[in-house]
Amino acid sequence: MKVKISGDDMPPTPKDEWVDLNGMSFHYRDWGGFGQPIVLLHGLASNCHIWDMVAPILAENNAVI
Repeated sequence: MKVKISGDDMPPTPKDEWVDLNGMSFHYRDWGGFGQPIVLLHGLASNCHIWDMVAPILAENNAVI
């Protein structure tokens, strides 16, 4: 079986950004979107990719960082 995937079927790509605060550099991903902002945080033993499946869905109706 062959499956064709169009560009519309692909999840959005987040923008990787950095901010410097008090001499420390922090990485964050901006998933875009509009509306109520949602800030997603990961725990110590994980990384930002834990949100890769959830963030695009949330970004449909919210601004997701």
